Amino acid sequence: MQEKIFKKLVYSYYLVFLLLILMPFAGYFLGKTVSIDSFSGRGIMLQSVGILLLLICIPLGLKTFSIKIRKIKLIEDENEKLTKYLYWARIRIASVAIPLLFNILIYYLTQNNSMIFSAGISALALLFCKPQKHKMEEELGLNVE
Repeated sequence: MQEKIFKKLVYSYYLVFLLLILMPFAGYFLGKTVSIDSFSGRGIMLQSVGILLLLICIPLGLKTFSIKIRKIKLIEDENEKLTKYLYWARIRIASVAIPLLFNILIYYLTQNNSMIFSAGISALALLFCKPQKHKMEEELGLNVE
């Protein structure tokens, strides 16, 4: 069961990278039809939303995951423990991936470099969310000898 859950988590993680590869294509073609001036009201609003997503989603997702892991560790049933771990680990990955993908899309629409920096911060946070088998076992208290 551990292997199955771990593989699902790895697939979820690399799905974000697949979306990350596809996002510049979507942004490029969307930018051809819709171009937003970065100093217009719309552009400033979109950039503000991107930065707020970065500032809210990443810390909130990481802290929520940390709190939930402490509660999940107390569960006796291993299957339930692993299922809940998968759910909250996916929430953590999504909370980091949403600002990343949004900021890349906004960069292509506004051509403002601050969105690339915001996406870079999100990408760095995503690297810290990479699933690792030994970390999963340690966080859940599995196979501790």
